[in-house]
Amino acid sequence: MSKKLIYLIKLVSLIMIAWSLSGCFSPQYQVVEHFEIPEAKQDCSKNCQKSKERCRDWARHTYEQCIQTKIDKQMSDRANNIRGRTRSEYPQITCGNLSDLEAICQRDYRACYELCGGQIKTERICVAHCSQ
Repeated sequence: MSKKLIYLIKLVSLIMIAWSLSGCFSPQYQVVEHFEIPEAKQDCSKNCQKSKERCRDWARHTYEQCIQTKIDKQMSDRANNIRGRTRSEYPQITCGNLSDLEAICQRDYRACYELCGGQIKTERICVAHCSQ
C-alpha cells in the first residue's frame, strides 16, 4: 500500500472516531409528561386508569399466549421435521412486540384522560451532559 493510502485511511479513521465520540458528550434529554385534571373529574380519570390497567393485562396475556403458541408450534414443527417434512410447509407465527400493544393502551388512556377534561403537558428535561 502506498503511504498516501495509509495516511488517508488513518485520517478517515480519526474522523470517524471523533464523529462517533461527539454523540457521547452531547446533551441527552428525557420527555416528562404531567397529567393535570380538575378535581371534579377525578372519578372519570380513575376510570381511565382502570381501563388502562385492564388493557395492559390483556396485552400481556395476548402476548404470552402468542409466545406459548409459537413455542408449541416450533416443537410440533421439529417433530414433523424428524418425520421427513420440510420446514417451508408450515406457516410461521409472528407475535409482534409487547411494547407495541402497551403503546395502544397508553394512547387510549391519553385519549380517555383528555375526554375527561384533563390536560397532558410535556416537558423536555436534560438528564446528561447538560451545558448548565
